[in-house]
Amino acid sequence: MKKILVIEDSETMLKLINVLLKKEGFEVFEARNGWEGLEKANEQLPDLIVSDIIMPGLDGFNLLKQLKKYPLINKIPLIFLSGKDDVLSIDEGINLGASAFLTKPLDAEKFIKTINRMI
Repeated sequence: MKKILVIEDSETMLKLINVLLKKEGFEVFEARNGWEGLEKANEQLPDLIVSDIIMPGLDGFNLLKQLKKYPLINKIPLIFLSGKDDVLSIDEGINLGASAFLTKPLDAEKFIKTINRMI
């Protein structure tokens, strides 16, 4: 079973993503901020990470920079899922090494297609 780490500070969004991914047969781990996500990524070694950008503490962009410092997790694909939909934010995310950038509100079909393509 493929493992996905979801890093999201919105409880509602976290529940929605969790339901969608479990329905598709993925094992899901959750973190509510970037620091917790970094810790869980090192512990669980997921196959994919889905992360919000705007979070308290360590935001998504800085989380991705931190992930790149760890040999065991620096190659894990990361998908940004964010309310930030401006070109500069998307470019920054991709330039930092994100595998994909999806915007909120969540399009469930596009989200699952992107997940399956990354896994």
